Amino acid sequence: MKKTIALLLAALMIFSVALAEEPSKTADDVAQVISVEIKDPNGNYGPVPEFVGLTIELLENQQQIDALAEIERFLKVTGKPVGEIFPEDIREAYKDKDVELNELSGLYVSGYDPFFGDVLVTMQFPTVYEATQEIFPAVAIIDEAGAVTWYNVGAPEVLEDGTLKVTLEASLLEKLNDAPGAIIAILNTK
Repeated sequence: MKKTIALLLAALMIFSVALAEEPSKTADDVAQVISVEIKDPNGNYGPVPEFVGLTIELLENQQQIDALAEIERFLKVTGKPVGEIFPEDIREAYKDKDVELNELSGLYVSGYDPFFGDVLVTMQFPTVYEATQEIFPAVAIIDEAGAVTWYNVGAPEVLEDGTLKVTLEASLLEKLNDAPGAIIAILNTK
């Protein structure tokens, strides 16, 4: 298990280097959270009030850098497609599809309370996604010992501007809240 995790992290890291060598697909080269929405008392999603203190950010962190190195090494050593580096339960979402990994970002969540329930997060990446693409987000939580656990995230809505509106479920947010490390990977059909 640890060898698989190490290989996965190595492959992720290698892929990062490859991405860095390619020109940006947009003028803005930064992954960022555009908006965070929680349900109001009537059950409708709306912006998080300032007093709530919920923070969800995409950022570059050491876990992201290490993971990209692991992916790149894994791909070079095995010659397998990028979609095969993820655990089987993640691969099940895109089974029999030709996918690519265009985005991998550090993910930070703080101030989450189970009272909020599921949270809608609009994310912008250098890759501009199209409504015709199938998108498969996955989140990895990295514990203090370096163990990586991956979680499927439901298919996001692709907005007109190519950003993604992702629903982060309450059960995942509870694990992400102040986690030692986390990354989000965005796979998509070619």
